[in-house]
Amino acid sequence: MKKVTGRWIVSLFLIFLFFICCIPVKGQEQGQIAISLKYGFENNVKSGSSFPLQVTLQNTGEAFEGSLEMEIPIQAENQDVASSIWMGSDQWTSNKDRIYTYQKELALDAGEVWKETFYLQLPMFEGNCTVRVRDGENIAGSQQLNFNFAENTSRILMGVITTQTEQAMDLDGMQVSFDQGYVSEAFVKVILLEPEDIYPNPEAIRQLDVLIVDEGTVFAPEQQLALDRWRGEEGIYLERFSDQELTDVFQEFINGEQRERFARYLEQMQTYSFGDTAGLTEVPVNKQPAMGKYVFVLTVYVLLVGPGLFLVLKKKKKQKYLWAGICGFSVIFMVVIGLLGRETYVYAPFISYNGVYEQNNQVWTETAQIGIQAPYNNEYKLYLDSSYELLPINIGSTGAQKASHQRADLVNIRLGEEKNEVTMGNMAAFTQNFFKLEKSRRLEEQEQVQIQLSAEEGKLSGTWKNPTAYHLENVLLVMQNRGAVLKDMPAGTSGELKDVVLHSFENDGLDLLMDAFMDFSDSPYPEYEREKMALHSWNVIREGANAQVYLLAKVENPDQDFQLDSGYKVHGTALFQMPVEVEWENRGLVWCPNLETYGWSQNSEFSAQTNLIHGREATVEYPLDFLGDVQQITLEDVEYNEEKYFFPFQGKVALYCWETENFEEIQNWKEPLSGQRLKRYLSPEKTIKIRYLLDDTFDTRNRSCMLPCLQAVGKVE
Repeated sequence: MKKVTGRWIVSLFLIFLFFICCIPVKGQEQGQIAISLKYGFENNVKSGSSFPLQVTLQNTGEAFEGSLEMEIPIQAENQDVASSIWMGSDQWTSNKDRIYTYQKELALDAGEVWKETFYLQLPMFEGNCTVRVRDGENIAGSQQLNFNFAENTSRILMGVITTQTEQAMDLDGMQVSFDQGYVSEAFVKVILLEPEDIYPNPEAIRQLDVLIVDEGTVFAPEQQLALDRWRGEEGIYLERFSDQELTDVFQEFINGEQRERFARYLEQMQTYSFGDTAGLTEVPVNKQPAMGKYVFVLTVYVLLVGPGLFLVLKKKKKQKYLWAGICGFSVIFMVVIGLLGRETYVYAPFISYNGVYEQNNQVWTETAQIGIQAPYNNEYKLYLDSSYELLPINIGSTGAQKASHQRADLVNIRLGEEKNEVTMGNMAAFTQNFFKLEKSRRLEEQEQVQIQLSAEEGKLSGTWKNPTAYHLENVLLVMQNRGAVLKDMPAGTSGELKDVVLHSFENDGLDLLMDAFMDFSDSPYPEYEREKMALHSWNVIREGANAQVYLLAKVENPDQDFQLDSGYKVHGTALFQMPVEVEWENRGLVWCPNLETYGWSQNSEFSAQTNLIHGREATVEYPLDFLGDVQQITLEDVEYNEEKYFFPFQGKVALYCWETENFEEIQNWKEPLSGQRLKRYLSPEKTIKIRYLLDDTFDTRNRSCMLPCLQAVGKVE
């Protein structure tokens, strides 16, 4: 037998490599898919909230099947050791990196161009998004975008759809100064647009601060619906008529009545929309176990297993059975405790839910903010109705340049035609994941909740109609510093409202008003529902005008089918809200029930929004020109106020007399002012100036004082 030499071994090895190299490997060529990305409005964005990303793909090779991925890594905000081992999650900070991945299945013919717009959620300040096209493990195309949203902090992003393009560009770079807040100045950045550039998504349109369009500009129905929703949420939409110059349109707006409102809007855009994550963490999932039972059982266990069992066995001289007895009693008591806790067990993932049904003019919007968590750290899925716009919320403030898939929390969102599949993985038990679901539709007149109210002699009367399928209970009529509780509005019914009294409240007093007139006893969690409704009411009226009235109610039978066939238990409630137009003018008389909300002062110790005085003296002016010929002004104590924190007015009231140019003290300031007595204190511009002076006994160092409420009546031609 011949000896195999080293030369033969090398030759055989080379032949083997040759055959390996000749075998064809099936796969897509690198770079087969050309990726083009556009975002925001002509690549201008204000924040990472509902970030619009337009993806265009061109297949430069053969037919392709794979998936599109958009990966957003989020940097952990708290990476200390204690936080990293803590089970669960904090709604404000994260202790692990997190990776959000959006996926969409693709099938492209040779040479096909494919385009779609996605609405993503990016971090608050800065971040990046990597867009890939995959065929299994092969990457057929990739591109990365990096963002710093602070770049447009001091800019007014103005979208313009007009034929006067040259005039539009004259506004570019214009400086606008404001007197209040931390947005003291801003610079206009003009973005020339076409009607098709408007996204059919109101949250995406919020990337613009102002939109100016020519009269007669036509939008697609879904675009118009989004614009109506955006305008209902204080979006600034200006229309240029044929006889107007475009520059004049903006100048009239910025120097007009909406200037202060616009300044507040710009301040709000400085903040990030986290969603109601705090409220979702407070949703009661299960009632707390009866701790008294457990204390009793554990006490009996300690007494039996400890001295009790030892003394009994010692008396019978059978101490050798002590260990067996301890084990036996331990097993028995573990079974007993397990049986006691069956009602509060958590077996599967569960959803915390805060829903809002909003009717604004002819637009009906359903919003579901949800938080899902699992009692284990295994991967789990959530299936969501794709008719809802889906956004993760509270994803963090800073994006990570790179995050480990082995160590980071993983949230995979697979977008589909009928349902979206969300997969959570690599997370600690009870880590809560937050999402916002929203959809809108336009209502016919017969589908709308209707309420008609008019004022007469200091009360409201009118009619209501609820044609929806939702039963509305604990109905609250609320405006700044005033509120009234109405009767329930069952589904498919109508009714009358007579002599509705608007009660005064300030600061935490809304809770007391609700306690006085509402009954939450039938609810499994009455305290939670009351607090939720009060907080939501505060948020709504804070954004509205002084005279704007809102109707709020609990929805007794909300739809919770947004999760399709996931089958998880949903905990939480839904509210209904709508703005209500009230006829404050009746038979030539105009009633202003909350005049104190119009007050302003140069005294820094007076807070106009809260009607609080933090020092000993404040002078406040109230405009009355909108009431025509002023007939009467009344000052009165606040009806509902939490005196634990804010104390009723204790002091003197003096009115400024424009004839003598001196303040005159009013002995009985609760007596209505009218006739010649009132005219002494009205300025030629129809303002009234009041000086409030607290008693010397009032402790201004540790207390804040509520100023009186005011209401007024005027006469118009």
